[in-house]
Amino acid sequence: MTKYFSVGFLLFLLACQTTEKKTASLVGKEKDAPFKIHYAQNFSVRYFDTHKELTVQLASQDAQTAQKYALIRRGQPAPKGFSKAQIIETPVRSCVLSSHTHIACLQALGLEDKLVGLTEATYLPDSSLLQKLQDKKVLEVGKDGNWQTELLFSLKPDLLMLNSSDASKLNLPTHTQKVVNLDWQETHPVGRAEWLFFVSLFFEAEEKALPIVAKIRQDYETLREVVGKAGLTPQRVVLDVPYKGTWYMPAGKSYMATLLKDAGATYGWQKSEGVGSLPLDFEAVYAEAQKATFWLNVLLCKSQADIIALDSRLANIPALKAGKVYNYHKRAWKNGTNPYFMHSILQPHLLLADLVKILHPDFAPNQAHNLYYYAQVK
Repeated sequence: MTKYFSVGFLLFLLACQTTEKKTASLVGKEKDAPFKIHYAQNFSVRYFDTHKELTVQLASQDAQTAQKYALIRRGQPAPKGFSKAQIIETPVRSCVLSSHTHIACLQALGLEDKLVGLTEATYLPDSSLLQKLQDKKVLEVGKDGNWQTELLFSLKPDLLMLNSSDASKLNLPTHTQKVVNLDWQETHPVGRAEWLFFVSLFFEAEEKALPIVAKIRQDYETLREVVGKAGLTPQRVVLDVPYKGTWYMPAGKSYMATLLKDAGATYGWQKSEGVGSLPLDFEAVYAEAQKATFWLNVLLCKSQADIIALDSRLANIPALKAGKVYNYHKRAWKNGTNPYFMHSILQPHLLLADLVKILHPDFAPNQAHNLYYYAQVK
């Protein structure tokens, strides 16, 4: 009996080992990632011997859903458990990007040559890319939310990176895969910058992203800690300008709300929910604006006259009367195109330094900083 039991137990162990090896060959052994995400909440990645498993959190009106992708080396077999639409071969050889922030990340990685198509060229603040568009080396495939599918098919990109899931039904070439990049939904400015890792995954360029993100995070955290320990009096601010009777404020969990808090600012909707913008009545924000010392982020307005032209009542806001209105238009082009919307995703430390300089001009540790994106609206 003992003999038969031993043989049976041995066969059982062998069977377990066989099953383990089979599973490992299909799934792969998990290993350490070459980078750590500190602030970004809307994507994560796991590394396996066989592939990278990328997860993107897609926020909807009803719930938070996740989209998974398997990134595999070109020509390698796909892991089990993923549909064809979830399999992306790397490194990506050509791509179409639907947001200028995606392009900024591609440029930071030194991979601009992989870009074959983009959207919204009218507002592109990059002379070299505008020249490539003129020379037809890069094509504009979308504008004002409309896609030119014939151009997409002619380009045959490996990857189409979207900034929302709205184009989920977009007709694409057979081998083109699409992925959603939600950098704009992050709650922290450095979290947005960490999407550089996300872009790098598709080009196997994580090692290039590492020192860039590390420097951004260090510079931001260093200034934030100095400001936090200084015990500065929070400055009350109002933001944005009204449009057709609606005045938008950054929601309390948006990256802009975090940036303002870290810079020593407070505003009326800092404790609200959401990561986007809050549509508010003119009267509600106008009343709040009477309490504000500073007025920031006035969109396309470059002068006080531009602001007052929107609504004559705005002339009575104390911050405007005191000349304490600042906007991110310092580097804007004459046609209104603004590098702020493209490049600041990887420069949250400069945005923080700008705001600290504006709100606390006598703060000694930031005295040497010259405003980079912001300028006074006169």
